Amino acid sequence: MSSAEQTINLEFGLSQLSGNKTLFLRLLQKFADEYQQASDKLQSMVDDQQWQEARLYTHTVKGVASNLGFTRLHLASKETEAELKADATVPASLPELKAAMDETLVLLAKLQANPALLDNPQTALSPSSDASVDEDISPSATTAEGAGNTAAPDAFIRALEQSEFIAQDQLDNWLEQTTSDTALQQTLRDAIDELDYDSALALLRAS
Repeated sequence: MSSAEQTINLEFGLSQLSGNKTLFLRLLQKFADEYQQASDKLQSMVDDQQWQEARLYTHTVKGVASNLGFTRLHLASKETEAELKADATVPASLPELKAAMDETLVLLAKLQANPALLDNPQTALSPSSDASVDEDISPSATTAEGAGNTAAPDAFIRALEQSEFIAQDQLDNWLEQTTSDTALQQTLRDAIDELDYDSALALLRAS
């Protein structure tokens, strides 16, 4: 699985954010910045036999990839996580995970350099909508596994809409009530910490 259309499903990713291209590009850039050294980090964990840390890291990558429509990376991280959970040894799927991450980052750079590709997501990178093939990356499964959503508390929504200061313990409580997905929690937390309440609201409404 190496073609661009099997790597990123743009149509699916945009649908997660109600078609908000600006927010989608921002999240793609945030992913690229945060996971630029992911392959090296994961390799280091495996080399040091930090199996639990490697599994948790892979689980986080899987959740983010699922939410953003990174088909190949989602499938690869799902396989690696399963191997790490089953046995404390170097996963046979690790090379594929690293290759999937590297290819995803290359395509993200292409999108950042040419945002106009998002104007026609069906043909830009994902004409065949391959993400729907895997049950874990379908919209309904992303809600169950990737996002793990319940309804965000009304007080949380109001606080964001009114750009109120949110104390850390209160934010932690609201995030736990909103979603069980740690990757989504962190994305929301980062947006709120940067006072980017509009992005946080868009994420909540799209989930």
